[in-house]
Amino acid sequence: MNTEAYALPYVKESLVPHTLTHISFCIQKAFGVATSGRPGPVYLEFSEDLLLAPCTLDPVCTPVRPPAPSVPRQLEMDRCLEVWRKARKPLIVLGKGASYSHADTSIQQLINRHQVFFLPMGMAKGVVSDDHPLCVSPARSMVLRTSDVVLLIGCR
Repeated sequence: MNTEAYALPYVKESLVPHTLTHISFCIQKAFGVATSGRPGPVYLEFSEDLLLAPCTLDPVCTPVRPPAPSVPRQLEMDRCLEVWRKARKPLIVLGKGASYSHADTSIQQLINRHQVFFLPMGMAKGVVSDDHPLCVSPARSMVLRTSDVVLLIGCR
């Protein structure tokens, strides 16, 4: 059975080491791919022959360092703030990254302080209560059509 083919639509990358010496490379690459950019799963497939092969190699243990967070340039931030301040019908769209970030309190404060409508997507439901008066889930299509500035938080 080709299990790799079943996994491909759901993973960032698929890696299949064919030799014992290639396993370490594939594992390190998998961690790098999984944690860089938008985090996501990586598929690793080890054949039974490879797993049962006698191994005389010394274990390789190289620490995986997460990528440095990107820092926007001040000019870009100033421009974003200018656009946001001039917005007449702003909207905040919350993606699953908003949920994963555990920034619920900060996001709620942003929405409440600026009285901005928000739209939680799938996994972001619950970051701010769907009962919140600024939640526009029931009017999703209309709000997306009429908003002049949309701030995406935790979306790809």
